[in-house]
Amino acid sequence: KTDQDNALILPAGLHWPNQQADLAAFSALLERLGYPPCPGQVMVNNPAWVKPLALWQQAIERACVEASEEDLLWLATLADAHPIAGDRGLLPPVARKLREQLADRQDLLAEMVRPAVAFHAPLTLFGRLERAPDGLDLKRGGLFPLVHGIRMLALEATILETSTLGRIEALVACDRLSASYGANLAEAFRLFIRLRLRSQLKGGNSRVQVSELSHVERDLLRQALHQMKKFQQWLTLHFRLRQ
Repeated sequence: KTDQDNALILPAGLHWPNQQADLAAFSALLERLGYPPCPGQVMVNNPAWVKPLALWQQAIERACVEASEEDLLWLATLADAHPIAGDRGLLPPVARKLREQLADRQDLLAEMVRPAVAFHAPLTLFGRLERAPDGLDLKRGGLFPLVHGIRMLALEATILETSTLGRIEALVACDRLSASYGANLAEAFRLFIRLRLRSQLKGGNSRVQVSELSHVERDLLRQALHQMKKFQQWLTLHFRLRQ
């Protein structure tokens, strides 16, 4: 199950005497409905994620100046925000502010992209699939590097799209990725999602057992993981990461 990840942009001058109590009740209700609390407290019952528009924009400016590890994680989290209710027109100014602040900050983007290249793909020295007893962690070795790397490329290009597949399409459209490379990354993303979901539906474990895959699936997964390894190498060069 996905955990709670929500925030609130308040209209200017809003009078809401019971704000904190109401938002605490909202988070508690989501938990009763089956959405566990976010471990990082990215929820509306946390005042840090509830601000008027102007204060959100000021917070983005401050985070880009101070640029602590916590600030960079906050910026990356905020990059995925999309409207689900209320006045949807309040989000675009925040989203644009974030992208404008980061577009010319290659130093910050380089630091933010580092987690995408930190985990190695679950491949052996000879390029075969690892045979870990508890299965392959495709989230750590495949999905996260792809999703986060594409997120950083989209931020660099000031793309407002927030879904991974949508970002890939937008990056191809603005010639940041070739059509064939974008198609390969999109197919790898779909494969990782499909295999993890199938494993979860079978027994609740998101790790994928290589022995349960067909010969064709093993070949496709091996190719996709090699694609991720090359993608990580490309990100390292593109953002000029220092080891």
